[in-house]
Amino acid sequence: MADRDETPRTDLRHEHVVEWTRWERVSETRLRVWCYQGNRTAYGVRAVVAEDDDAVRVATVTGTRPDAPDMTTMEALEVSLLVDLAAPLGDRAVRQHPDALG
Repeated sequence: MADRDETPRTDLRHEHVVEWTRWERVSETRLRVWCYQGNRTAYGVRAVVAEDDDAVRVATVTGTRPDAPDMTTMEALEVSLLVDLAAPLGDRAVRQHPDALG
């Protein structure tokens, strides 16, 4: 279980996909994924999900917050994020989704 799951952000700038490091099943329709991002005062994260009959593909996307200060400390934080699924996971594979942004 995570100490604190990040709140997904939809207002990020300069977004890029980062590979998540691990995942866990929270329920049949919810996963938790972990990834690295920078200092929380400057960076945020969101997930992009694609589902089909065989797999759930998850991308973790980080970017700069619009209210980010000009300078912060350089950090690499492992953060967790909850991901809701449209259908139960069942026996589908959970995979990276590196091309989620196009």
